[in-house]
Amino acid sequence: MTGVSGQNSDEPVIWIRCDDSSRLPAIADIADRLNQDGDAVRFVITTRNDPKLPHPKGSRAVRVFLTTQRPMLVILVGGVIDTQILFACEATQTPVIAVESRPDTLREMTGGWFRASARPALYGVSAAFATDARSADTLRKLGVPSDQVFAIGPFEKGGRILPHNDAERHEIAEKLRNRPVWLARAATLADVETLAVAHRHATRRSHRLLLVIIPERPIFGEDFAKAFKDMGYHVGRRSAGDEADETVQVYIADLDGEDGLWLRLAPICLAVGTMTRGAAHDPFEAAALGSVMVHGLRTQPFEDRFRRLLRAGASLGTAEPAKLGHAIEQLLSADRAAEMAVAGWEVTSSGAEISNKLVEMIQDRIDTVGLSHAAP
Repeated sequence: MTGVSGQNSDEPVIWIRCDDSSRLPAIADIADRLNQDGDAVRFVITTRNDPKLPHPKGSRAVRVFLTTQRPMLVILVGGVIDTQILFACEATQTPVIAVESRPDTLREMTGGWFRASARPALYGVSAAFATDARSADTLRKLGVPSDQVFAIGPFEKGGRILPHNDAERHEIAEKLRNRPVWLARAATLADVETLAVAHRHATRRSHRLLLVIIPERPIFGEDFAKAFKDMGYHVGRRSAGDEADETVQVYIADLDGEDGLWLRLAPICLAVGTMTRGAAHDPFEAAALGSVMVHGLRTQPFEDRFRRLLRAGASLGTAEPAKLGHAIEQLLSADRAAEMAVAGWEVTSSGAEISNKLVEMIQDRIDTVGLSHAAP
């Protein structure tokens, strides 16, 4: 998304100075939300190493950039807060928002000379979103008004809220009658033995426990059903019209597009691929819907998100497939699963909180600019 979004040159411009390319999806998400709300905005995005649109360097280059692009708002994402930008924006009365000002980037700003020269400019920062309380305190000491500093967490795209049919969810929940459920998402036929052993172990604690399997490829639903029937399990299959009644021990959810439905029904979700080959889905999708993640060590390409959930006590990691049943058993405690689900929701909502505030501030700025343009 690096570059310019939007087609109309008359649209208000926002300069996003992004020092971390991993934050571009979160920026794109904000642009999408503004467009959906009918707010036409053109994002001009500069990044550190982009040959097409790099950061302007030096006070003169910054002034020329501001004069050429005429942004109504500047958002600094990551990196050191550039004082040359602050001074230039102060001169043009352009509001500045700083996002993800971390301790490592603030270290360069804590010298006596900086404090003396930059405090007036920092005092004009409209808002600063810090990753933690220590960063927030540093920003306040440097001169950013205390009521404009928010210690929220990292800026990132929140967990995608997967759709579902609520009438179906309610109907299935009624038939389950509070039956404990765990979900194996994106399973392959090679995972059948591992899932069967884990389910056998976990049912020793809860004999009513239901295993729901979402195959990585729904076309293999019948093969999954046969494999578990051959091992002596009572099996139901979604595509065959079977219901997950009390007689069913393993249920194959082999219809496309129903992940959101089953994640809402199952308080425990196993990221099957992480046990052997890699994650098939963003773990925030499950956590955002209150399903506690169980996972192995192969969490690529979502290592950072799995790590954050684990550190927050919102997921349970297990290194060996043989210990998977024990991990599921631990989460059958409703109190523990509920605590972990709340922790997961807090992790997934932190990025969304920053996005919500930024969207609100951008819309307020659009209104302000519109009013000023309308003034005689």
